[in-house]
Amino acid sequence: MTVETARNVSHVVSDKTHAHTRGELSVAEVVYLSNKDGLAKSITLGLTCDSKNPVSAAISTYLKDKSVNAAKIGDSKSVTGKGLEGIFDGVNVRCGNTRWFLAETLPEVQVLES
Repeated sequence: MTVETARNVSHVVSDKTHAHTRGELSVAEVVYLSNKDGLAKSITLGLTCDSKNPVSAAISTYLKDKSVNAAKIGDSKSVTGKGLEGIFDGVNVRCGNTRWFLAETLPEVQVLES
């Protein structure tokens, strides 16, 4: 239990501003591999906006802060260990990790992952 183990804490680490880290993920960099980035943003927000996953929540917050409008996604579901998928305009769409898309060898992806 957290309360029981907290009594054994001897050190607390803070960031440079001395504000304790909130433990929330955020988007640091964005690269679109399509010339239709507006549509990609809209579909991504449509997939992530209702997800409770911390990565999806960070992406959704980022896109909402950029005033992106969410696309209407049907049959949206989470795929454990991979990401999210659904149907947009009759087409299966996905948002998830690079292994699911077999994209880890793309130069743009390798730069981001390094």
